[in-house]
Amino acid sequence: MDMIRSYPGGRFLRIRKKASNSEGFKVAFVHIRFIPEFVVPSPSCQIPDRSLAARRGVVGARGFSMIELLVVLSIVMVLTGLLMPGITRARHGAYRLMCASNLRQIGVGLMLHGEDENGLLPDSHMQEIGRFEEMSAINTGETDDLSRRPTYDGLGLLWEKRYVESARCFYCPAHHHHHTFETDGAYYESLDGDFPRRIYSNYHFTGPCRLDESGQVVPGGFRSLNRAGRLVLVTDSLRSAEDFNHDDGINVLYSDGSTIWEADTGSRMRRSLPLESTIAESSFAGGMWVANIFRTLNVYDVD
Repeated sequence: MDMIRSYPGGRFLRIRKKASNSEGFKVAFVHIRFIPEFVVPSPSCQIPDRSLAARRGVVGARGFSMIELLVVLSIVMVLTGLLMPGITRARHGAYRLMCASNLRQIGVGLMLHGEDENGLLPDSHMQEIGRFEEMSAINTGETDDLSRRPTYDGLGLLWEKRYVESARCFYCPAHHHHHTFETDGAYYESLDGDFPRRIYSNYHFTGPCRLDESGQVVPGGFRSLNRAGRLVLVTDSLRSAEDFNHDDGINVLYSDGSTIWEADTGSRMRRSLPLESTIAESSFAGGMWVANIFRTLNVYDVD
């Protein structure tokens, strides 16, 4: 047995055999056989180690080196760093649109309420007592007036009378404080809001009452949806910096059902709010910062 020629895929072998035929003559047979490299030869047709085993060693798999792995990881980190700001901006933009959609649902509820109440907006006990910072609450909770039982208030009246289909529209997806639908949703099972704890939405109601130039409630003065003009009805929450839904501005709902984005240039609005909700509930009672922002937005300039 000897090799005729070798190719990349295998080898041609010439095999000689001698045998005797039926008449007793010796006859020589020559066979040409192709042996692929991936076929293990039989014991009668052995291939030298340098033909198969050595060639397998040449084409063996090779792994990544540590330097190559570090280069790949560095490229991935750089690309991630370039993409993250764009992804963050896209997420905030989506939150802003969802927030505006919530306000439009609230606007529909206010218009339905106005049709049933001769154009008047829902009552706001918090506005009547001058607690403008508490006008994002959906109920009164327990107050200093012991004769007054806890009830739905302001935007909460839209839910009590089912002018809105879901209480989830009172909560902005961009809100990062603890006033969320997941934490407070169970309270909306109450029919009349008679729970002692005050529950806050993520939106600020501007109230049914008119204010004078000093920011005080005008006795007997009510804002009506039937009057000509474009009233500001609801904004993102202004109760405290913790309740500020977006980092760079607020959505504003108008009486014609439209929503406008008001950019907080230089963070003026955010810096005017108290830093902690506990401050809003104690020494800053009165919420004149809310009245000042309302005045900036021309909330009460329509007779």
